[in-house]
Amino acid sequence: MLRKLRDTALKAVEFVGDKYVEGHEKEVNARKSIVRDLLEREGLSCKECSGLGIPIYTTENKYRCVKCDHQFASTNHNIRTLILQHFEGRPRNRHKNESSAVAIYSSVASSMSKG
Repeated sequence: MLRKLRDTALKAVEFVGDKYVEGHEKEVNARKSIVRDLLEREGLSCKECSGLGIPIYTTENKYRCVKCDHQFASTNHNIRTLILQHFEGRPRNRHKNESSAVAIYSSVASSMSKG
């Protein structure tokens, strides 16, 4: 009886864990989509190859082409602020929000460069 109860509890925990991971993946994918749209909208045309130059997160006016990897300076951008607006939470989570934003930006920028 006790073993059956324990097995049932473990299955319930596994189910909840799977649903949590599934929900988390959906949230991350939704945020990646938002960041990708922001990068495409805020991007500029590369003078070297006419590819898309996306704003570099840690700068105010630098861009990197996803096609030829050429880095160039141009008009100021506020990509950091735009991305962080989608990660806002309670003020005590500000550091966590910044870390999440950087991780998702890096992931999206990397995937855009590959293809």
